Amino acid sequence: MSKIRKLSMTFFAIVASLLLAFSLVGVGNLAFAAEVDEADAVASVTTESGVVYHDSLKSAIEAATDGATVTLLRDATETVSVSKSLTLDLGGNALTGETGSVVTVCTAENGSEIAVEITNGTDTDVIGVTAFAVEANSKCTVTLTDSLTVTASENCVYAYGKAIVNTSAKLTSDGLFPAIQTDETSGMRGGTTVNVVGG
Repeated sequence: MSKIRKLSMTFFAIVASLLLAFSLVGVGNLAFAAEVDEADAVASVTTESGVVYHDSLKSAIEAATDGATVTLLRDATETVSVSKSLTLDLGGNALTGETGSVVTVCTAENGSEIAVEITNGTDTDVIGVTAFAVEANSKCTVTLTDSLTVTASENCVYAYGKAIVNTSAKLTSDGLFPAIQTDETSGMRGGTTVNVVGG
């Protein structure tokens, strides 16, 4: 067998092995793919074991474990979803959405309970924060602190299902919509609660 044929067979065997590995593991489970040096980082995840830097807020949230603090290190344009308990510290930076809601907080599965705190920055988009529990026996609690400013062309906060929103944030709706909107007509009824402090 010629050297070229042996090399091409080896190359195709390696490619086939990699494709099989990615199909079994899933590309989304390869957390190291989004880790970067601190100088190149957009966000970080802080846990008891230390700080890991990421190239996007989305990858930092995906890599975070319950109880972690995810910090935005510079202004960013992203939309993110959170389905675990954590603190989202915008680090005094602006998070601007690409479309829809900048931050969507929702329970991941039936019977789950999550609590998310969003603090220290500016959130701007059509809808600032959407909070909902996907199942009737799930609970989603979102706290917006007084160090947060949410500006939206529609709702700053849109909550439905078994969502509990505690806010002392500065909320400004630029459009014809209320700053805080709850929706019990979405088919996800279950007692939305909004607590406004200092407003």
